[in-house]
Amino acid sequence: MPTQLARWARWATALDLSEVPADVLHRARLRQLSVAGAARASAAGTTAQALLAAGPTRGSCNLVGTDRTLPRREAVRYHVAAVESCAFDDHLFHAPAGAGAVAAGWAWARERSLGELLLASVIGMELAGRLALACTFTPRPGPAWGAVQALATAAAGARLAGLTPEATAHALALAIAGAGITSWPALLGRGRGAALSAAALVGLDAVDQAAQGLEGPTHLLDTDAGWFADAEVALPLRGALDDLDERWVTRALAHGLTPGSVHLQVPVEGVHEILRRHLKAAEKRLRSDQVDRIVLRTSMNAWSMERLAAGVPDAMTHSVARSVAALIVAHELGPAQHEPAWQAEHQVALDDLAARVTVEHHWPATVAMLEHLLAHTLPFVDDTRALLGAVERMLPDLPRPGLPRDSREWVALLKQRPDRLLRRLLAQDAEAPDLSAWRYDFRAEIKLYTTRGGWWPERRDAPEGSNGWPPERNEAGVFDKLAQGHAARREAAPGLLERPLDTAGTAWLDALR
Repeated sequence: MPTQLARWARWATALDLSEVPADVLHRARLRQLSVAGAARASAAGTTAQALLAAGPTRGSCNLVGTDRTLPRREAVRYHVAAVESCAFDDHLFHAPAGAGAVAAGWAWARERSLGELLLASVIGMELAGRLALACTFTPRPGPAWGAVQALATAAAGARLAGLTPEATAHALALAIAGAGITSWPALLGRGRGAALSAAALVGLDAVDQAAQGLEGPTHLLDTDAGWFADAEVALPLRGALDDLDERWVTRALAHGLTPGSVHLQVPVEGVHEILRRHLKAAEKRLRSDQVDRIVLRTSMNAWSMERLAAGVPDAMTHSVARSVAALIVAHELGPAQHEPAWQAEHQVALDDLAARVTVEHHWPATVAMLEHLLAHTLPFVDDTRALLGAVERMLPDLPRPGLPRDSREWVALLKQRPDRLLRRLLAQDAEAPDLSAWRYDFRAEIKLYTTRGGWWPERRDAPEGSNGWPPERNEAGVFDKLAQGHAARREAAPGLLERPLDTAGTAWLDALR
């Protein structure tokens, strides 16, 4: 029986552009714009500038956000590092969507058409997204992210390089094995861009190595032991790895419109909305010294991230409190606010304001998140008891005010809610999930109290740019991200979605630059 990676490789080499659904191709176009916007916004940052200074002076590949060129390998490194330095990538199932798949396409732009770049990007997202989905039930998501990035890059690169199915399978295996397990501290701080761009290069190198006959462990994903165990996956959803012709995971793509982990974007964007409302009502911005305190009640995701980030001073990408503080101080939150120089200049104000932000775990938010999550993952699970055990192992440290301190207290909580979640668990509903309905349900309740005694509330369920928001609003957000305040570029952005598929890759890349 063919291995999992062999099945993926056969699909990746045989897929024709005409077989990709129109809505999936549309999301792939938007993803190109989103990644380009992140690269442009980060081009002046420390990470991007350091890579330009350290690398060759020129090459055959154009770079987005600068007039410089670099060789293919260095161009992929540059683009991924720039995008990931402040976690400004899109998201698939709690993981970065794999900017390396887009960067690989740009690195082949001189030789390929727009349609070929989009097809390679879709292949990269579909395979990397499946691996991310299979790793859903982990105590913390970071260990698999390097492998997801490497896989996305290798899958796209193998298609662009014209590898055979056999060589492609080995490239995928070499990428996952070579990326190893990513250190969580490396993803929290300023080394994030370097860590994930290194993983992308593992994927790119795997393509070259497989093309020359090097073989990899193609059985890597065929059991729950081995790689899944090393990645700390409590219950690998290996059933999510197949059905490549029936289920398109790209439909679950969430465009990252705010830098930072997908888990903190809902509360941060909620505070941003409060600031906009205050400006409209008072006709002036809310100053940081006018904020008495901010209370954020949210699910286990953002609450857990806040605890992990607490001991890392530069972990703004995963800290709700520090992200909110930067947003209020600067009245915006972009790559500039993640720069060491900006943070050093405003350190006193940031520390003072972050200390006034309280992140509380809210059980109803966690239950709602689990309800949606389990409804979409049950079809991939053979053993319900194993699923319940995996979820229980993810929740050991959550505060449980008003609940009995029992190892299965979360089960008791769910039984008190006779809703769809419990019915699905008992009935073992095995219908294939509609991934276009996948929502990143990280709901939050926000209350911002002012020093004058007033308070401003806001409630949100899903991050902007995801399936929880109207498609036209998400498109507008991606256009704004690409334009970065440039009026002419913003006006031209919608037209990029209409470019013919036979457009030369270089012409497409020039339009994004």
